Amino acid sequence: MMAHLAKFGFEALTCQPPTLEELMLSHYGDELKAHHVRYTNAHAEQVSS
Repeated sequence: MMAHLAKFGFEALTCQPPTLEELMLSHYGDELKAHHVRYTNAHAEQVSS
């Protein structure tokens, strides 16, 4: 693979594991978004009352 990438000027390729934040968002992202929407809507209703 590196031989192929070298043709395009790549000299190195660095890989690293995902951060804890990236893992959490990939696993709980949809749940967090849904919770945020519910919280935002509930807060908006309290403010407007």
